[in-house]
Amino acid sequence: TTWDASLSISEVTLEEKRCFVGTLRDVTASVERERLFSSVIDEAIDAIFTINERGLITLVNRSACRMFGYTENELVGKNISILMPAEHANRHDQYIQAHMETGIQKMIGTDRTVTAKRRDHSEFKCRLGLSKINCTEKGATFVGLLHDLTHELAAREADARAELANKMRKQKALFLASMSHEIRTPLNGIFGMLELLRSTDLDEVQTEWLATCSRSAQSLTTILDDILLFSRADGGGIKLELLSFNMRDVVEDAVTVLASQTNGKAVDLVYTVSRNVPERLIGDPTRLRQVMLIFLSNALKFTSVGHVALEVSVAGRDDQDSDDDSHDGRRIDQSIRTTLSDDDQSDRSVVLKIEVSDTGESSNDMRSDHHSIEPHHTICTLRYRYE
Repeated sequence: TTWDASLSISEVTLEEKRCFVGTLRDVTASVERERLFSSVIDEAIDAIFTINERGLITLVNRSACRMFGYTENELVGKNISILMPAEHANRHDQYIQAHMETGIQKMIGTDRTVTAKRRDHSEFKCRLGLSKINCTEKGATFVGLLHDLTHELAAREADARAELANKMRKQKALFLASMSHEIRTPLNGIFGMLELLRSTDLDEVQTEWLATCSRSAQSLTTILDDILLFSRADGGGIKLELLSFNMRDVVEDAVTVLASQTNGKAVDLVYTVSRNVPERLIGDPTRLRQVMLIFLSNALKFTSVGHVALEVSVAGRDDQDSDDDSHDGRRIDQSIRTTLSDDDQSDRSVVLKIEVSDTGESSNDMRSDHHSIEPHHTICTLRYRYE
């Protein structure tokens, strides 16, 4: 069995004879503590170093080597100023000398944020804690602890940018809401006056002008609603409600609002609600109506002859939706899927398909010299719970 021991030998005289006396002491526990302490320093996440009164590095741990890109042999014996930017390095030795002469402690016993320099000359921010040990015969030893702040500062900057972006989104939403209110107030007055004017005796030309004014005012109202909707969506401010509603009523409301846009155009605005659509549903009828208005308004804008049709039916399983893209001679413009039920797996949930088709020109046709008329489709698939 081997063990760590401390041996001391002294000379004594016994009966006029010269003798030597040895003392052996078990220091196993002490050596183990030193090894443990050395391992703790070496495996510490932060950089640890010691310097003497001349500013020379006497000890560094592994983290210090990794942090600055040097080996231990390259650091030990070098002036600590090699780890500092030039503007600080030139004054460091003066700081140590002034401290040794006056005893004034400016950095010792405190911690502060400083700029350090790696071997590749790149600079980074770190937190420096400095202490002094006066227990060696060779003079004072200074111990430094460095914590790299690179990731923390980056996280703070990211949080600050996110907070600023969120604040700007809220301000934008507030501005748009205020602007919408200011515009909607006189717009409501326009609608009222148009209704009064419609009740008077008008000739055919005046009736047409009145219809044009009504369509323009309604279009402006739709634009305001769209601006508010997208602003709230961008700011995460849209909250879907769970209300009981009748799908047929929602469809009729959407079609009625846009019916005036067909005046003066050879366009029929029609709708169909399949018989297998439940009479009562639970969801957000306001958002659903907005989606319908956006799709129908877009279809009416590019349709001058023919029809615009809205059809609501039960889609069935989700995997059937892929079949919607295979209509012969038709183009699918947009598709949207949302879940408005908190119990999608329930037997009382249903997937509805809302399809808007028209005979207007497609975007490809509008870029060509020859404009042929082809069916134009927009499909919206939603999941609802029914009562």
